Amino acid sequence: MHYKGNDDLDTTVSNKGETASKEHVGNDSVSLSLHPNTIHNNFVDSLALKVHNNTNDTIFYGDRFYIDKYSDHEWKSVKAFDTLFYNDIGYYGFPMTENEHPISLNHVDYIFKKGAYRIRKKISIKGIKTKKTYYVAFEIR
Repeated sequence: MHYKGNDDLDTTVSNKGETASKEHVGNDSVSLSLHPNTIHNNFVDSLALKVHNNTNDTIFYGDRFYIDKYSDHEWKSVKAFDTLFYNDIGYYGFPMTENEHPISLNHVDYIFKKGAYRIRKKISIKGIKTKKTYYVAFEIR
């Protein structure tokens, strides 16, 4: 497994320059995208995460997210984000919609170094009992 940029592994790049990961449900998909997906210094204040529901089903998710860093040819969880507390808010992603959520990173005691990162988020699809994990990558240059 080799990370070559934002368009490798579980990610694809859309024509808007946003990085997205997709889970296909039939001919439709659920995906995440992120803006910006490249940061040109190590100060990251916030990112805009979009959840795209291009299915005929309602999806459900919360505020919780995790961040992984690509290191030594594998994704490793950034521990500073594993122990955060979140409000227990549930969001609906209605069919054929997209919702944008700010991802605030400035309240965590972590210094982002140059490299590849990804946001990891769990989403449920109506009628499917298990949550699926979705990814979207970004890069610090």
